Amino acid sequence: MVYTFNIDDSTEKGQAILNLLKSFGMLEKGNPDIDIPIWQKEEVQRRIEELDKDPQSGINFNQSMDRLGAKYGL
Repeated sequence: MVYTFNIDDSTEKGQAILNLLKSFGMLEKGNPDIDIPIWQKEEVQRRIEELDKDPQSGINFNQSMDRLGAKYGL
């Protein structure tokens, strides 16, 4: 059985839980069953760099959803 938890690693308790899980060899980051293509990783990196250069070029979630809705008639 596999469980997935969200642990806040910015807190002392979160760090303690993560250290405990690491000591038992029970900690994995991400999903090893998902193979992300190289092109997609490169595209994400390109977009991050673009946003770092011009933070005002980004849009928020609601703006993204509005654009998708308008484009696809949702």
